[in-house]
Amino acid sequence: MRKSLIASFLVISILLSAFVGACDRYAQTSEDLIREAYEQGIIDFDTQALYLTYSIYEPEALPSEYQSNVPAKDATAIILEIQRNWDELSAETQQEISRYIQPLEEEGYYFH
Repeated sequence: MRKSLIASFLVISILLSAFVGACDRYAQTSEDLIREAYEQGIIDFDTQALYLTYSIYEPEALPSEYQSNVPAKDATAIILEIQRNWDELSAETQQEISRYIQPLEEEGYYFH
């Protein structure tokens, strides 16, 4: 009886731990999930920029692990960051992102 009680407790603990981890994921924005993946080396700089762009303009295009129902905090900051780092992006990534965001111009910036 005692062994089955301990086994049940362990199973419940594991399930509860998984549930709490899943809840934490749902408390994060797509931006949070994308930046975390970049910091952990899961995605590269170009992929981060592309996914951040998608998170603003086309969230359904994100891989499911980066989709979140938590609203974004500030899209303008993401857009400006991408524009400031435009020259660091590959030509292919620039081309894809330019469907949504244009690089900085000398007199200001442009995005749509």
